[in-house]
Amino acid sequence: MRRWIPLIVAEAVLLAKAAFGTDSSVPFINADVVHAQGITGQGVTVAMIDTGIYYEHPGLAGSIAGGGISFEGGIPYYDGGADIYGYGHGTYMSLIVTDSSGVAPDAEILSVRVFGPFGADPTDVVLGINYARNRRQVDPSIRVINLSLGGGSYSCSCDNDGAVNGALANAVAAANSTGIVTFAATGNEMQCGYICSPACVSGAVRVAAEYDGNYNVTWMDPPGCGDFSDEYRVTCFSNIAEYCDWFLAAPGYDISVGGFSSHGTSQATAHCSGVAALMYSKAVGCDMSGWTARQIIWWSAYPTASSTSCPLPWQPEAVNAFFAVNDTSAPCIRGDMNCDLSVDFDDISPFVRALVSQEGYEATYPTCRWLNGDIDGNGQVDFDDINPFVRCLVYAGCP
Repeated sequence: MRRWIPLIVAEAVLLAKAAFGTDSSVPFINADVVHAQGITGQGVTVAMIDTGIYYEHPGLAGSIAGGGISFEGGIPYYDGGADIYGYGHGTYMSLIVTDSSGVAPDAEILSVRVFGPFGADPTDVVLGINYARNRRQVDPSIRVINLSLGGGSYSCSCDNDGAVNGALANAVAAANSTGIVTFAATGNEMQCGYICSPACVSGAVRVAAEYDGNYNVTWMDPPGCGDFSDEYRVTCFSNIAEYCDWFLAAPGYDISVGGFSSHGTSQATAHCSGVAALMYSKAVGCDMSGWTARQIIWWSAYPTASSTSCPLPWQPEAVNAFFAVNDTSAPCIRGDMNCDLSVDFDDISPFVRALVSQEGYEATYPTCRWLNGDIDGNGQVDFDDINPFVRCLVYAGCP
């Protein structure tokens, strides 16, 4: 079985450059505005399924959660050097999330090591996802899985394309149902019409890279990829597939933090994981499923400018931390459709509107559109929510 790799890109020939690093990418996705509101990821743990992490890195001080594990042999933490193309990749992604300049500086990282010197076995990734889900019974702060890795070439969705993808799809779906949202990188091979696994599985939030400023770059790998870019443009190296829902873009060009600097959909994925940590931090104590979280973060995103290498009409949406967190700021009372802090007969009409015509419902009750109406936690307001809603109404709250 072919092993997977971390999804980073070789260096570019840079012709014109503005500010770079998390100092620019974090404000670009409006995470700094969320920080100013006092929301910094506290109380949330991101499972970093990757190479392991360098536990002595000063940027991760106080941010490493207990329970780390390795499925590759050895240990989930290491005390050696931090080579970006070796075991340092997980450290790099963790710093994007939780460094003092990162997206969610007070979040914690659960290290789940699946990479060795020769890559990662996809079956170990399945074990890692299942471990994070089961670990949540011990540590309920685990709400996000980061998969800055992958391999292969697939359309959306690939759930039925081979036993491994089927196992990945089942693992991600189970994690979503237990309150964990999963982000996966689409890959950096400039593929137009195909993305990597596990980003192709239906339960994952797929992440491409975008520019956070105006640059003029020519990439040495993949060859033929060059951008005279502008803000919110999807990078030419990002793999893009048609008919992919739950498809986001985040900064993935020249992301410098904690001594690391490179490019890729890996970095973009870590930005999205940090945004999800902010969302769950705002909603600490809320029984929000991974399905609901991905619905919120996708619906609150911005349009992007098409990739120059893949100008398909189906493009990812640019993640926006402020709007994603704002959409999770409604009082977390399932069944409270009008956000008046109670479940009563006044909620019947908005529930019916959400069920029949979600657009009209969202226009009237924008902050409660999914959080309280998605009672069964499957990511949408649908007929499966009717019986739970009636029970909420009878008990004046969801039992």
